[in-house]
Amino acid sequence: MVLHRVLRIVRMVPSFAGTAVWGVIAMFGSIAVLFALPWIDVGPVKSIRYRGTGYKVGLAVFVIAFLSLMLIGTDLTDELFPKLFGADIDLTTWDNVFGRIMTLAYFGFFVFLGLYTHLGWEKTKPVPERVTTHD
Repeated sequence: MVLHRVLRIVRMVPSFAGTAVWGVIAMFGSIAVLFALPWIDVGPVKSIRYRGTGYKVGLAVFVIAFLSLMLIGTDLTDELFPKLFGADIDLTTWDNVFGRIMTLAYFGFFVFLGLYTHLGWEKTKPVPERVTTHD
């Protein structure tokens, strides 16, 4: 049962050249990118209260993608999709399409965050004096 769920994660990435190594790389990359987050997010403000609107929208997309990928991993989509789209749909196709879109959204958040903070696109609110550190 656990092996079945892990293989579903690996199957979200299409195989290239007849090998599933790209899915395995994506699976481990989804964990590794979390460890790289301090170097990806170099924004001057760390509190979401003072972050820009782009960050908040990106974070909302990330949360939706994360929860959706969890939903696919628990096989609840086998019950959910027929109720939403009709009983005669091909679940494998819908799971793969939905999973691939959510996988792109998951990794896309980190790409967006890197560009958003490194290129200076973020417009933050001023941090109050009581929150800043004094030297």
